Amino acid sequence: MKNIALSVKILMAGAVLLSGAVSCNEFLDQEPMSSIAPEAYFSTESQVEAVLMQEYQSILPGASLARDNNTDNQQGTNIANKYTSNLWKVPASDSNWDFSGLYYLNFFFEQVLPKFEAGEISGNQDKIKHMIGEVYFLRAFWYFDKLQMFGDYPIVTEVLPDDLAVLTEASKRSPRNEVARFILNDLDTAISYMNGMTLTRSRINVDAAYLFKSRVALYEGTWL
Repeated sequence: MKNIALSVKILMAGAVLLSGAVSCNEFLDQEPMSSIAPEAYFSTESQVEAVLMQEYQSILPGASLARDNNTDNQQGTNIANKYTSNLWKVPASDSNWDFSGLYYLNFFFEQVLPKFEAGEISGNQDKIKHMIGEVYFLRAFWYFDKLQMFGDYPIVTEVLPDDLAVLTEASKRSPRNEVARFILNDLDTAISYMNGMTLTRSRINVDAAYLFKSRVALYEGTWL
């Protein structure tokens, strides 16, 4: 009798443990309730616009004339810092050699373009298309900034895995004329997406893309 009672207790304990394990697995397999998984995002016009507005702030933080310092346009007020007449002080960090902004732009394209082409993003399709064009403009603007700083620069158009071999290969610089061509190609794509629609004046539009395209071409006017 004692053996039967012991067996019943063991079976009951096993059932409780199995039930707990199943419940735990089901709980762990649930999507986060307080946030949206990246794969499930970009399904509405408002979600696309929310990410776009964030990129506006990071890529276009505000107007500045500092880039024209020490050019034929204006003389800067900052005095060059030298230790001696032939030794220049250089920054201790590589903050300009940073791909985080490009990562987010490429992530946007990776997530949005397939869904847009498949008609899986709800909302005003013309406006969504225009917003995709705005992001192409922002990537061109980001690359033009690097072109002016470095000239030759890696051209990366996809989200790369955290793999040293892949990242090392992708970090090889492309010739500056190819970088300039890439920027102009992105602007042509932006124009094709934004053509025929104008949003508020504080947003990028097709006229701004044409104007910026001429700026890039004139800057790199000696590439041929």
